[in-house]
Amino acid sequence: MKIKMTLSPDSIDAAIKKLEDYQKKLENVAVEIAKRLTDLGYSVAFDIMAGHIYSGETITSLQVEQVGENKFVLKAGSPALLFFEFGAGTRGSGHPLDGKFGMGPGTYPGQTHAFDPKGWWFPTDDANLAIRTDKNGQMWAHSYGNPPYKPFYTASQRMKADLLKVAKEVMQDY
Repeated sequence: MKIKMTLSPDSIDAAIKKLEDYQKKLENVAVEIAKRLTDLGYSVAFDIMAGHIYSGETITSLQVEQVGENKFVLKAGSPALLFFEFGAGTRGSGHPLDGKFGMGPGTYPGQTHAFDPKGWWFPTDDANLAIRTDKNGQMWAHSYGNPPYKPFYTASQRMKADLLKVAKEVMQDY
């Protein structure tokens, strides 16, 4: 942007006005870039999660939130997102039929406990998942863990990769 002026009060005032207008335009551009990048991240994370959902709880908690004048965040309210992001599964501290059950990190990669009959059991009400039922009638399923699907990491990498492209598109629109 070029601003031409003379050393007259009217010309200086006009140049100041043009600079203020340009500053406002840049602020609007910055907000739009942030919004579009966050929306892109949402789309990437959603697509990854959509391919690997069971209950839908995690994917429905995915949202874009504006947390400031020009700041947006991509977040998921479900604590199960950690299992998607880093890969994990439930792990029994004992056998479900003896009443010992605990939570722990997953075994992916390597699957050291996934096929162990003494590990990776979790309580369920879903008869399709249940493999065993204990003496109290509680059904138990066996978890094989899951790999790290990395929806947020992948979204952040995509946002970084597309930053200049998005910025150019936004600048053309203004």
